[in-house]
Amino acid sequence: MHTFAKKRLHSAIAAALVGIGSAAITSQALAQQTNVGQALVFPFYTVNNGWVTTIKAINTSEHTLAVKVRFHESKNSRDVLDFNVIMSPYDVWSGWIQEGASGAPQFFTTDTSCTSPLNVNGASASDVAYTGAFDDTGGSGQGRMREGYVEMLVMGVAPGDNTDPAATNGWEDATDSGDPVYPTPYYAKHVDGIPRNCAAVDEGFLKTVTWTDGDDPLVISAPALCTKPAGFYVPGGSPGNGNPEAACDFVSPTNVLGFGVDVNPLKGNLSWLHAATGTGAGTEAIAVRDWWTLNPQNAVTAQEFPWFLEPTFAAVNGLWTVTGVGAFEGNIQFASTLNEWADNPTNGAVVDWVVNFPTKGYHVDQFNEQIQAAVSKYRNALAPVVEDSPAGSGVSTNCDVTRTACSNIAVGPITVNPFEYLFGV
Repeated sequence: MHTFAKKRLHSAIAAALVGIGSAAITSQALAQQTNVGQALVFPFYTVNNGWVTTIKAINTSEHTLAVKVRFHESKNSRDVLDFNVIMSPYDVWSGWIQEGASGAPQFFTTDTSCTSPLNVNGASASDVAYTGAFDDTGGSGQGRMREGYVEMLVMGVAPGDNTDPAATNGWEDATDSGDPVYPTPYYAKHVDGIPRNCAAVDEGFLKTVTWTDGDDPLVISAPALCTKPAGFYVPGGSPGNGNPEAACDFVSPTNVLGFGVDVNPLKGNLSWLHAATGTGAGTEAIAVRDWWTLNPQNAVTAQEFPWFLEPTFAAVNGLWTVTGVGAFEGNIQFASTLNEWADNPTNGAVVDWVVNFPTKGYHVDQFNEQIQAAVSKYRNALAPVVEDSPAGSGVSTNCDVTRTACSNIAVGPITVNPFEYLFGV
């Protein structure tokens, strides 16, 4: 029998262990719930050594959902693959990620649900977020993104089955100069198993503003301006969304507007399959309840850079903010982890434990000038730049120029603690 060495786990950010049952999380109090929520965390994906990871999400409600799907690499949680999926009422969406020909992870799906970009089948993960201008000093190899985790966040809800074009005739937005626009839910609705018009859905997530490096995305893009027919809900997204037309078609995933919306409609699971050996395993995704409930505006963003970097779990108080980190962590904290394990050379039984820290990046990835960083000047105006830092180095907070004196420092609402150093030290 082997004895595990004791290692301290930082209680503020320990989130999930592959193989352990998933706990439902609420922003008000920690409680066990049926495993549905406004957001999902798939705690581990891998394409190493021939493994394939499958993910599946279920819309358990009668409403249409605009959902952000984001793959994070394992080392610094940078975004390596990102797209939107628009789930019609009671929709089931699925896909898998495996090693591509180049060695990078590649996502595949045979699902017909609408996405933006229009075709994500065969989409490859990218190292852009941690190389070149966004170098975080953690290495540029593909190994960083060959394993990681996935999150899905409900950005907006279209209450009910508003799919009759006659009922929506006259819906307009400011960018179309009065031309009638049928809402995204109508085009995304499955008819005999096929959505009506996914190309029109994708077009709705295009940006209508221009961003250049250094611009504040929160300031230069106000919520989309929309009009509405009599009797329809009031649409409009949060500032900093890139002004996509689709923001006119969704409300916040909340019931504060009185529509009786099921505010926690998403459920998911994942599995790991190894065809060569005929082995596999699976678990439920972690459901995060009431992630966006307290925000009256939706979080629908344009599916173009840099808008696709939002929303995040930290943005409960609006896009391009990180003030929600503490509340989220307060309800997923653990002081220890418990699980079964095996190590038997007779039958080859062996167990790996994988611990996921989905908010670690908000504590340690504070490259001030890099919009790809979890905490930068774009999400946290309080993050000061070092006066004598090398030009373009992206050094953040009150570190010295070598980033060796960064222990336990506060940057607005975020601290490096309970970790010891910023990433790259």
